[in-house]
Order: sequence, then structure tokens, then C-alpha cells
Amino acid sequence: MSLKLVILGSLMKKNRYPYEIKQLINESYLKNYIKVQDGTLYYAIDKCYKEKLIEVVEVRHENKRPSKTIYRITDQGRIRFQQELYDQLKESFVFRNPIFPALIYTEFGNTGEIAVILEDRLKHIEEHLRDLKNNRKVADANPGLFYILKNVIIHYQAECVWLRNIIQDAKDHKLGETKSLSELFKDI
Repeated sequence: MSLKLVILGSLMKKNRYPYEIKQLINESYLKNYIKVQDGTLYYAIDKCYKEKLIEVVEVRHENKRPSKTIYRITDQGRIRFQQELYDQLKESFVFRNPIFPALIYTEFGNTGEIAVILEDRLKHIEEHLRDLKNNRKVADANPGLFYILKNVIIHYQAECVWLRNIIQDAKDHKLGETKSLSELFKDI
């Protein structure tokens, strides 16, 4: 994900200072998809400023605290935002799951231990789904977030079904059995 898109997009709504942009990332579920260190964010903001995509609106000095530089998006920044938005939407999707490499070799593992590990993974995903369900106000804050969360929920639900199948195969000692791919595509 483009950090520039996030910076410019957050400034489309209102003028902000860098820490506020970081908080917006953390509160909007983007933190799960974009890792932003403070130094990286400030560097990207500085780069946007040098490219005249954003400009300083105000510098606030409060007591003995560090000053707050508030930025706004420029007309050039609005044009660049549109480019970044469309480029991001065109980016191809590659589905990755961190357990894929391990699954290739499960036939050589202890099936009981594999089942326990995958049951724990399943439990964490189910807990995360419950947390999402109980924290509905997050999606109300941003219309686009609705679509992100809908995608996440659909994928987590599918992941739960998938994990239950693997767990059952592990318990039945079937992880090393060859399976037909034609079975996977029969309904497609």
C-alpha cells in the first residue's frame, strides 16, 4: 500500500498534523496492512511537502511540548491523490498465507501436534471475528472501511472452514494422502 496515498487521502478530509495521520492509520484498520514507523511517516510527509503535494497551514507551539505542524493538501496534491488512488486500485492481488509453505510438508510432521497448532490458529481467527462483530462502530467512521472489513470477514470465515478441513485431515492421519484437484473445481 502506498503511504503517499494514505497521507494525501487523510488530508482530503481535513488538515492534519503527522501524529494525527498516524492515529488515523491505527484506528482505521489500516494498521493491519501498512506498517508505519514514525520516522517513515515523517519522511514520507517531508517528501510530499518537497513535491508540493502538501503545504504547511500552521505551526502550533504548546507549552513545553514539541511544536505541531499542520498540513493541508494542495491542488497538485489532489491531482496526485487521484493518480495514487487509481494506481492502487489497479494493483494486482497476490494471495499469501504464512502457513502455505508449512502445508507442503505436513505429511512429515506429527499430525497430532499439527492439529493442536491449527486448532489454536482457528481459535485466534474466531476470536478476531468476534472482536470485529463487537466493534462495529469502527466501520461507521469511514465508508470505505466497510468494504475492507467485509472482505476481511469473508476471508476469515473461509479460512475457518479451510482450517477445520485440514484439522480433520490431521486427526484422521490423512495429511499425506494425494487428493484430486478436479474435486476443488467441480463447482466453478
